[in-house]
Amino acid sequence: MSQTREQLILLKVFSTFCQCIQLTTLIKIKWPRFALFTIPFAFPISDTRCLAGGIGLTQLHNFYMMIYIPLATFIYLGSSIRRTTNIVKKTALIETLGFLVLLWYSPVLQMVGSMIECFDDVELGWVLLADPNVSCVEGFSRTLVVYHALVVCAVVGVGLPAIIFVTTRRLRSKGQLDAESMFAPIFEFYRSDAPYFESFHLLRKGLLILLVSIFSEPTSQSLGTLCTNLLFWAALERTEPMIHQPSSIFKGKSLFHLIERGAAMTTILGNLFALSGAFNPTNEDVETILGVLFTAVNLTFVTALFISFNRDLSNAVIIPYASELNIEQEVELGPSLSKNKRTESLRVDVGKDIEALEATWIRTAASIASSTNEKEKRKMLGDQPFLRTKIYKAIRTRLLTLDATDVEKGVARVVFEMDEFLGGMLVEGDEEGKEVLCREIMKNDNLSAALRFVLEAGGDVGARLRQFDELKEWEKFDDCVDEIGRVLAVGGEEEWEKKGVDGKARELVRCGLFLKIEVDVVRMIVERLNFRLDNGTNVFKLAIEMKQIRDAIRILDSFGKEAWENGEMRMRSGGGNVEQVKFEEARTMVFWVSSPSSFMSNKKLKKEMETKCVGLKKAAAAAAAARTPSAN
Repeated sequence: MSQTREQLILLKVFSTFCQCIQLTTLIKIKWPRFALFTIPFAFPISDTRCLAGGIGLTQLHNFYMMIYIPLATFIYLGSSIRRTTNIVKKTALIETLGFLVLLWYSPVLQMVGSMIECFDDVELGWVLLADPNVSCVEGFSRTLVVYHALVVCAVVGVGLPAIIFVTTRRLRSKGQLDAESMFAPIFEFYRSDAPYFESFHLLRKGLLILLVSIFSEPTSQSLGTLCTNLLFWAALERTEPMIHQPSSIFKGKSLFHLIERGAAMTTILGNLFALSGAFNPTNEDVETILGVLFTAVNLTFVTALFISFNRDLSNAVIIPYASELNIEQEVELGPSLSKNKRTESLRVDVGKDIEALEATWIRTAASIASSTNEKEKRKMLGDQPFLRTKIYKAIRTRLLTLDATDVEKGVARVVFEMDEFLGGMLVEGDEEGKEVLCREIMKNDNLSAALRFVLEAGGDVGARLRQFDELKEWEKFDDCVDEIGRVLAVGGEEEWEKKGVDGKARELVRCGLFLKIEVDVVRMIVERLNFRLDNGTNVFKLAIEMKQIRDAIRILDSFGKEAWENGEMRMRSGGGNVEQVKFEEARTMVFWVSSPSSFMSNKKLKKEMETKCVGLKKAAAAAAAARTPSAN
């Protein structure tokens, strides 16, 4: 998903608030119909009985469907997660499964609650209050319902919050509260001190449903739900579980905590209105006034919710320039990654998920840098480790989905963009922060050859070398080539450092560097290596000696059509020297290209290459003859 963290929190708070307010309307007072229309989950059309009754289904059928259809879906998703080896698909399935389980919690408990209360009908006998077509007389059917209800209450109502509470606390003790955890979508909105708080949300909903189900009197229902919401509010204030986002209005306070507090207080006001209605069950004027107040309070909170988010997070998807943040110069915020900075095609390649996380990270880093409250700064720094792992996971997922068939097809620039951002992710005061680039994130994955090269070579090699070449910064150019060699060379960094220039050039040929990079970059590297090699030696000659003919062909291609026609490789560096292809080198190329074992299976291409190599051999012979003194 491409929403920022702030947008996801807004969605979570709003949906939870609507669910809890909807549970308040289950208290048995005469709620005005207009009050119900202010709550999405309480729309009359959302009642499944409107549809089920029309096709002959009873509440009993709805009860079993609410249990077994989701369970079948969960089993299918679980088996798919076990079977798939694709990390991207597996991550998506895990997130989907977690979302659906949490979404299922409240409706299934409400359905169980609807199967409890019965009444004695004069004509039908002992029947279900929610649907008189369902009998409550003791027997196999009723016993089966009771057993199902007990199991759902135990496993889902109590078991799910318990699993979340225990598991998240165990992950915290092991230092594993990161984005790779299956429970990450559950605890990612909470501080590391209270990753378990989602279990409190679930228990609150479960208790509200239980209380309105087991009590039939509105007064008892109102008092029970009021006490439950007061306990939840107390737990909220004691733990302050939400990740910290500074409020522009209430300095030193977290916007997210203030919003959760507002939601809890609004729910409590709804309970008080319901309690007042329970004390005056026959007064229609009181019920209408309470309905108006209930509606007004709910709409006021929702309006305040969206206004506060818009005020403090109006630039939620725009990544600011570091110079626009009014922070001290020594604070590293990384490069400018605003929408205006990237082309549309590059933004598509990088992905909306990455850009959304960039926005969140840079905004948080700016808040940390500009904060003068040490307690607030520590809270924000405590949120960084999880966000960092979420960025790593998103980058890994994006790179694994790239169609990396060729370096020239945009792979390099995407890696370069991500490395630029990762390189600037160090935040002042973040002791756990360290520079991690794409190659470290992807080191354990099975990648295409092109993507592996780009990652190992440290990003967009071509762009870096072109820049050094243009500025004639030869020392940096040579260091960059050495960096590539240390990564790609057989034997690793220590063996590479022991080699002289000749050995390093041979190693670059051996590892196939020239077959992986752009033609103009091949020429830059060859020219610089030839300049550094001893007289009489060049990279083309080394490639021929090593029987790396494909590399030799690539080197000639980099010097253009003239190199094939006259055998001359004209150097821009080194005083404009000319390297001439020798007759023996050209003849070796002809033999190799003509060989049945050559890499060219395309007959037309093979014929064209043979023609080019024969022409090169003639040009080399003519050049050799011209250099030989006439015998007199």
